[in-house]
Parts: sequence; C-alpha cells; structure tokens
Amino acid sequence: MTQSQAARRKRNRIRLAIRNTASLLSVFAFLAMIGSAGAIECDTVPLLEGTVRMFEFMFIWAGLLLLAGAFPVRKERRKRHEVHRDTVTRPGRTSCEKPDSSW
Repeated sequence: MTQSQAARRKRNRIRLAIRNTASLLSVFAFLAMIGSAGAIECDTVPLLEGTVRMFEFMFIWAGLLLLAGAFPVRKERRKRHEVHRDTVTRPGRTSCEKPDSSW
C-alpha cells in the first residue's frame, strides 16, 4: 500500500466518523425540537420562548443533516428541459380540446 492510498483511507475513515457523529447528533436535535413543541403544548414553556427554541433546534437539525450527507450535492448542472412543439396542432389549442373543434 502506498502512502497516498493510506492517506486516502485515513481521510475516508475520518469522513465516515464525522458523518456518523453528525447523524447521531441530528437525531438528538430532532428529539429536542419535538420536546420543545411538547413543552409548548403542556404550557410548561411560554409560546414565544418555545417557538424560538423550536426554530433553533430545527436549524441545528438541518445543519447536522447537511453535514451528515442527507442532501445530495450535484457536481454538474443539468441541462435545461427542452420543450418540443407539436407542428400538427394549432398554437391556441389546449390539451382538452379536440383537434378539429371549432371553439
């Protein structure tokens, strides 16, 4: 095994450990968000304070999910969808209209 292969394996192990840790922490952030919603429901926390806590935990949860790799990142941009026009139909016809209708 060459030195570059060993370094690549080490980087992959570190990356996997970070993803696994972020996944576990995202579960805890989700549970904390649900718990703060439950605290609002039981009137143990005021509405404004509970809402702020919920949004904080939601942003933490989304950030950890991003770090864990839950949202795929595309390397290249897709081509725009090309619209092909049908040359047989007239331009004002809708899909519900029959081809030979007069209205």
